[in-house]
Amino acid sequence: MTNYNVGTSFEDMNLKDSLLRGIYAYGWEKPSFIQQQGIPIIIGDSDVILQAQSGLGKTGTFSISMLQSIVDDLPTVQGIILLNTRELADQVYNVIRSIGDYMNLNFIKCVGKIRVNERLNYPDRATILIGTPGKIAAVLSRRMVAGQKIDIRLLVIDEFDKTLEADFIPTIKEIFSFMSNSSKVVLSSATVNEAVLEISRNFMRNPVVISVKDEELSLEGIQQFHIQCHSEQWKFETVLDLYQSLIIAQSIIFVNSKRKCEQLEQMFRDKDFTIKSLHGGMEQTERDEIMSEFRKGGIRILLSTDLTARGIDIPSISLVINYDLPVDKSQYIHRVGRTGRYGKKGFAINLIGHRSELSQLKTIEECYCVTIPELPHNFQKIIYT
Repeated sequence: MTNYNVGTSFEDMNLKDSLLRGIYAYGWEKPSFIQQQGIPIIIGDSDVILQAQSGLGKTGTFSISMLQSIVDDLPTVQGIILLNTRELADQVYNVIRSIGDYMNLNFIKCVGKIRVNERLNYPDRATILIGTPGKIAAVLSRRMVAGQKIDIRLLVIDEFDKTLEADFIPTIKEIFSFMSNSSKVVLSSATVNEAVLEISRNFMRNPVVISVKDEELSLEGIQQFHIQCHSEQWKFETVLDLYQSLIIAQSIIFVNSKRKCEQLEQMFRDKDFTIKSLHGGMEQTERDEIMSEFRKGGIRILLSTDLTARGIDIPSISLVINYDLPVDKSQYIHRVGRTGRYGKKGFAINLIGHRSELSQLKTIEECYCVTIPELPHNFQKIIYT
């Protein structure tokens, strides 16, 4: 077994030169805490469970580890990254492809109705599949990667608290049937529950758990407030007042239903706001176009259900508004984690319309060991300093 050193720089990890070039070209200068801990262990011999809030570097951890673990000049399917949504698959695909830009590997996105191109850019080089469980299972079972055998060295399941839910389990089992005794498994998520951990014990071998459990640390850098709106109907006027008082590069407003998404989008448009909504009831092509426009900065305000609560990494998002508090308190950390990325300043504002939402807020405070105060009158000074 090769010895890999835990260090405070990427050079300390004995990474491939071509991989180091990609890391620095992507703009990463120093590994985060979870990258310092996780990368050397994953590229060793252990299965690993990564638990840390979004924005602390989990995607970089498993992407760098996978690129280091594969044998570049062995023309086989060696790496798989499973994501539970198309949007998250797009995000991770773009990250790992960028980091591996100097390695001349085949990166294949396996989602929805996109046809997997049988012609590889590098037929004599390794291949990595990134996508949703159903599509990747189909690619493997139908041997869609022409001319390459399947030799899975590393399987990553991202957002595994969602990806390992009951609906996905038969498909996950099918994918595992293509793995060998030497294949390694990495599970990655911001939240972990005992039920999912119990499932993971069936296919992991004494995994090393790397966890950032201090919830105060995980929400560090995100200032959180609430506003007492006293009724549901006053929430809209409150948001209008906020946007008239603030200059924000980009923001996301979260709601709990497709119907409210559509209703609010029309209400904002009637007030001449440039805003677009995103929810699971939309066609995939339309969702892709909206996310692409939002990433490029063409949309300043995105109205969304929890479809974008995970894995969307856009540094210019400085404000998250929970128009509705999440039904599942574990989603709170995913939502507010869209802002304050990689140490940048971020703000989250929670709208309280009735007593039940006040009770929900208290539950969130207890869960994450935080106090979410009422937004003060001089909030512009707080946000701009």
